[in-house]
Amino acid sequence: MQVALSHGVLHLKRSFCPRNYWAEDEQIPAAYHAYFTPTASADPAERTRRNVEASQATLIISTRKTLPPTTLTAVRHAKGVKQPHKHICSLTYKNDALAAARDAAAYLPVPLQCLHVGGPRASEDPQAHDWATQVLTHLIPLLIEAQTMPRRDALVPYLKQSRPCMAHVKQKLLEDGYCIVPSVLSKEECDAEMDRLWEYIATRSPAVRRDDASTCDMFQSHGAGWVFSELRVKLADRVFTPLFGTSELHCSKEGFTFQRPTTGNRHPFRKRATHVCGKPCASDGEHFDQGSFETGLQYIQSSTALLDQHDGDGCFLCWPGSHRHHARIAENTYRGRSNWFPLTDDEIATLRDDGLVPLRVPVRAGDVILWRSDLAHAGAMPVGERDSFRAVAYAAMAPAELTPPSVWRAKKEAFERGNTGDHSTRRECWHYAKSSDCDTWMWKSPFLSHRLKELYGLVRYD
Repeated sequence: MQVALSHGVLHLKRSFCPRNYWAEDEQIPAAYHAYFTPTASADPAERTRRNVEASQATLIISTRKTLPPTTLTAVRHAKGVKQPHKHICSLTYKNDALAAARDAAAYLPVPLQCLHVGGPRASEDPQAHDWATQVLTHLIPLLIEAQTMPRRDALVPYLKQSRPCMAHVKQKLLEDGYCIVPSVLSKEECDAEMDRLWEYIATRSPAVRRDDASTCDMFQSHGAGWVFSELRVKLADRVFTPLFGTSELHCSKEGFTFQRPTTGNRHPFRKRATHVCGKPCASDGEHFDQGSFETGLQYIQSSTALLDQHDGDGCFLCWPGSHRHHARIAENTYRGRSNWFPLTDDEIATLRDDGLVPLRVPVRAGDVILWRSDLAHAGAMPVGERDSFRAVAYAAMAPAELTPPSVWRAKKEAFERGNTGDHSTRRECWHYAKSSDCDTWMWKSPFLSHRLKELYGLVRYD
């Protein structure tokens, strides 16, 4: 409450408290009464229920992973009303309040008019108050900034100034939602990027051997978002600058996919069980990379094939035209992170009912696939036994002027930590290493040219 007051985001009579302004240690001070509405009951559970129902999301903040029964009441009720809820534990984030705040901001829905913040009582978790203060001090400014809604079709004005050579690409993105740009890289350039990939893998996991297929696997690890930096310069110059009509771009720091052969039953493909909304799904993992609060063309993503893909190989899969259904499917729905929207089998069935069909898109080495973030897509797995690798590097780019000023500092922090992110260029959403003993840079801190510093948002454009 004190942090909210200091930022001017606490509203009169918006919060509920037990009858007679009861609190565990003493009655809530009179100075705060104007911000509370007492419930008819003295039972704290009633207060909790009302606060959950009056808000759009619930955030539980603690320094212990096991929550006491009083706090679990809020979690259970949030689940019952299908409300977004997240537990921010200091142990999970190693006491890094800024990292916790960024993760919470990426999770919470936008626009967000009312957030319910809860946690254990002081007698149950004495350190929770200080941790909550630190997290909220970072979180509230992030949420205030996030309330600036991106305009619909934010990238369309830039496509209007694209160069004539990109006319067919623009048309395909607007009509089908995806496009193949062939032969962006030469064979020699693909080979050089594969050498870079192997250098990363051999350093990150010495057990992986280049000439032994049995040791290979899929890699999207800590620091992987910086492996293909030189490739991103080429993509900026050859694809995104002519597409947007400007060279002043920001790029993402995404990882890569590297799938091993499946022949000989040494590494048989086993489809992973997927669940959405608690229900098992038979799909290939189709999803939107755009939440319900963003509409229209917001991001253009890319995958660059470093090796040839053939029919039946693992490849990009999409539902052409499904971007026109994004708003309908995502409306009044929130699941997962706000910029990652997995689809249920029922939602995929509605696409079929509307006449859409999925399309596997194998491409040649050096080809680039572009797609809209509101297009339903997935990584299609190999069909049967395959004797080839799949190597794909990901990158998204957008005009730098769309990046809010407050995000520039976070971009520098991402480089200092070696963080890998998602497809967003105007937000910083990072993937955290699973191991608790990881170094900041699991590979090596890369040398960045001035052009790369511009693309990563580490220096301003002149």
